[in-house]
Amino acid sequence: RDEEPNPQLMQLLSQGLTAMESSPAPYAMGIFLRLQLAAIMGFGLPDCGPPPNDLACAVRMTDGSLMRAEFAGRDATIRMTTSAYRVIYATMHDLSALPVHVNEADQLELEAFLSALFSYHLDRRVVSRTFDVMR
Repeated sequence: RDEEPNPQLMQLLSQGLTAMESSPAPYAMGIFLRLQLAAIMGFGLPDCGPPPNDLACAVRMTDGSLMRAEFAGRDATIRMTTSAYRVIYATMHDLSALPVHVNEADQLELEAFLSALFSYHLDRRVVSRTFDVMR
């Protein structure tokens, strides 16, 4: 319930803001914090292993599964460049090895992905067919 206190969330916000200020990779740390927030809210991404060697991959919104790029646009699955997924993968492992620089194209892709992920799980108006355009 929205009005109930959530100590786990408050701790994430408090420690996360401090971590972002002191991190040499503030953008990637921001991705980490938002993925942790998704986990607290019940729809975190599983560790599906390292990104593929292909130029692109796909992530299924329903359970966060990593898939081959040709599955994008089916069953609420969104296409993502492998370089953008590498940032997500880095946040699941060694936070001291987060990428210091994330190029603008990957930042746009990560922002779109996080927006779609949160919308999919929090906004009941978003249906699986919404992702058909993201092939």
